[in-house]
Amino acid sequence: MTQHDRLLIIDFGSQVTQLIARRLRELNVYCEIHPYNKVDDAFLRAFGPKAVIFSGGPASVYWDGAPMPPKGVFDMGVPILGICYGQQVMMHCLGGHVEGGHGTAEFGKAYVTPTNETCPLLAGWFEAGDEQVWMSHGDHVSKIAPGFQVYGTSPNAPFAITADPARLFYVPPSMLQIGAGLVNKPGIYQRLCGSLQLDIAKTRVLLDWTPPVSVDEGLRRTAQGFRA
Repeated sequence: MTQHDRLLIIDFGSQVTQLIARRLRELNVYCEIHPYNKVDDAFLRAFGPKAVIFSGGPASVYWDGAPMPPKGVFDMGVPILGICYGQQVMMHCLGGHVEGGHGTAEFGKAYVTPTNETCPLLAGWFEAGDEQVWMSHGDHVSKIAPGFQVYGTSPNAPFAITADPARLFYVPPSMLQIGAGLVNKPGIYQRLCGSLQLDIAKTRVLLDWTPPVSVDEGLRRTAQGFRA
């Protein structure tokens, strides 16, 4: 059977996790969604993802039993994209700080302003000034983790876009790639999701998966099972 490069989505309870996966599959990326409580270091070793996405979710990192990724995910050397709660949990685990809303919650349309830092991941953005995105967060990151740089801010999110390019860790605005920004800038999702086709990534995800390929492989597996 064909061994596709695989992207892993760790699901923290987002309403749009399936949409994230759909967009990736439209780019011919083989990806799987797995709930956070089923993903441990042993799972990661067996799955062997070429890139990882942390989904959003309704939790706070300060809740008792808050959803957390396995610690080993940060040592795999693969691109990681943290969305919404995924951003917060990434910062929480890597030495940043997350605070409750305190009047800084954002829900709905927002505008992100670029900083003086540049990142290839954002090529084509901010050419006409601020970018409209969609935000959905109550808690906010008040201190970024060591190694991260700030590439975009919004009125209530001073760390709206951050990245640690050396470690391939990326954090976009909380709903940038599934809201209007995606429709208006279709190439952004390709650049954001695990650095799929960029030279800035040390690994590349082979874009070789399509639904017909999946059906054909499923039929072959079924036939082999009957012959066995």
